[in-house]
Amino acid sequence: SHVEISSINTETTGKYTVTAANLAGRTTKSVLVQSVENIEVYDAYKKFKKWQGLVQSPLAPYMINGPRDRRIQVGQSIQLTCRVVSNPWPVVKWFKEDEPIIPDDYTNIYNETDFQHVQVDDVTIDHCGKYCVEAFNEHGSIRSHFTVIVDNGLDRYMPPFFTKELKDTVITQGCNLLLHCRVESYPYIGVTWHQSGSKIRLKESDFKLIDDDGNVVLVLFEIQRSQSFNCTIMNEIAENSTACQVVVNTPDQPLVQIDEDVIRHSMGPRFVSWPKNQEVVEGCTVTIECSVENCSTLIMSRDFLPKSIDGSILKFSKVSGNTWSATMSDISTES
Repeated sequence: SHVEISSINTETTGKYTVTAANLAGRTTKSVLVQSVENIEVYDAYKKFKKWQGLVQSPLAPYMINGPRDRRIQVGQSIQLTCRVVSNPWPVVKWFKEDEPIIPDDYTNIYNETDFQHVQVDDVTIDHCGKYCVEAFNEHGSIRSHFTVIVDNGLDRYMPPFFTKELKDTVITQGCNLLLHCRVESYPYIGVTWHQSGSKIRLKESDFKLIDDDGNVVLVLFEIQRSQSFNCTIMNEIAENSTACQVVVNTPDQPLVQIDEDVIRHSMGPRFVSWPKNQEVVEGCTVTIECSVENCSTLIMSRDFLPKSIDGSILKFSKVSGNTWSATMSDISTES
């Protein structure tokens, strides 16, 4: 079986997937078709694809692309992929919960040049868990960890949102940096860290963690200069991110150096008085009032969803001073 593309253009480029199925199960394979107008770019890409063979000096394994966190539905097929280069060629092993993955009728482990793959057909709940891939040769080794989530389909989608965001911090040069935030979402897929706009590639001394309670932790060894950090979480519904600024001081400087203007313009909102509980009759109009300092916008959400997707958000208006007010008309038990 084959597909012939007579003309490559913007309409025919993209990802193509072939699926084979019978009573025993189903398997899929995807390829990406891209086009470029500049012949020099095409020639450079061909050379780049075979640059592994041009490496002459000894080289420990280096992971160009690691497997990403995945979510899959029971009965579907999944392909886990990474790209590793080294000289000599590395030995690559895949693990689930620290146990080696062994090929069988539903699991195929193979490679295409420097791309390493694991193809799993007819996925079950037992395939859910923490995975890692290890590549090694006589000059060194490298590992990449990722998570696979398997479910029976989604009853309710929940876009990711942060219940605790990253906070700006000041540390002394040469100290370790610990960043922590907490997130909720369903399905949960993956977290990506960026440092001053560039994706963070962990060294052996660095560490990152995502636990079942939604805690997201990043630890970097011996920070040397001030940078901004960004944590992005994404699932099938949407993506969200939080950012912070890390100021690194030399050991001979005071630990905190923030001028008065920064302090004056960086005070967080603070409730002076909370909205009061009220008993009302269905169909009446309810007015909610509270007092908040250092606030420019005040909203209320019933379902605690991000305001970009929550259609039932109630916006407060500033009455006077720090007093805010909102009105709900035709109140009902669903309000």
